[in-house]
Parts: sequence; structure tokens; C-alpha cells
Amino acid sequence: MSSQPTPITGVPMRSMRLAVFMLLALTTSTIAGGQTSDSLSVGERVRVRVAATRGYTNLFFGNISALSADTLVLDIPGGKGTIILPRVAISEVAKTAGRESRFRNLPMALPMIASTALLASLPPLHGTPHSNALNNQRYVLIGLSALPLVSMFVRTPPEHWEPTTRWLEGRTR
Repeated sequence: MSSQPTPITGVPMRSMRLAVFMLLALTTSTIAGGQTSDSLSVGERVRVRVAATRGYTNLFFGNISALSADTLVLDIPGGKGTIILPRVAISEVAKTAGRESRFRNLPMALPMIASTALLASLPPLHGTPHSNALNNQRYVLIGLSALPLVSMFVRTPPEHWEPTTRWLEGRTR
């Protein structure tokens, strides 16, 4: 079976089918990725923003231990207790979407890694009256240039949150 050009566009039919299939696959994955659950369930980790007086807000982090149409019961981590929050006092509920990668800043850190590696690979000085002081300064420079790198990759990455509106609006399904 040969691939004949279509009379309208002059593009072979096989190429057109492949293009339609690729377009369909791309749009399906985009649509499926955007469909996340907007409902709350018991046991989920959430961030709850409660509107207070004079424009202040309070943030509570924890797991949902009970959920009804008008209240949200939140377990505070570390066994510190529970909080019962009425729906009318809550201004935002957000579910956790995980933490960002530790290696997100790696491209920005590559020049610092290269300069630290260059300093560390230099041979130590010998035979001059100031060689010990210069070697000590080099060790301090290696430590100071490695310090931002260590703090960048050792710290706990921030958590991302996705706001949910279904429960706050009073919809259950």
C-alpha cells in the first residue's frame, strides 16, 4: 500500500495521520494533566487560611481528621492537638502538591561548583616563606565558596500548594 498524496493538500495520507495522532496525544496529555481533584478527603495534608480581624490571616497546616458540610477538623502535626474550623471563617484551603526538586537550582549553581572545584584542585604550595599562610587562605576560600552550595542542596525544599474551592463553595460533588 503506497501513501498517496491527498488531493486537497498534497501531503501524503500517512504523514497526515501521524500529525493528527501526535496532535491528539499532546492535547490529551495536557487536558488530563490539568484535571486534578478539587475535593477534600480525610487524611489529606492541607494548608488552611483563616481570616482574622483587622485584615490579619492565620495559617494552619495539618491533616484533615474529619470533614462535614460546615466544619473542618484539622490534626496539627506532632500530636499537638486538633482544631475545629467553621467553613465561614476559612478563606482558603489548599492541598499539598509535593515539594520542589533539590536540583532545580543546579544550572545556577554550576559556575559556583566549577570555581570550588578549581580551587580544590590547585596543588598546595611548598618551599616559600609564605606557603603555609597561602595554603590556609586557599582552604578558607574553598570552604567559603562551598558553603552556599551546601546550604542550597541540604535545605528542605519549599512545599507547593494547590488551592481547592469545591468544599468552600459548599459543593460536595
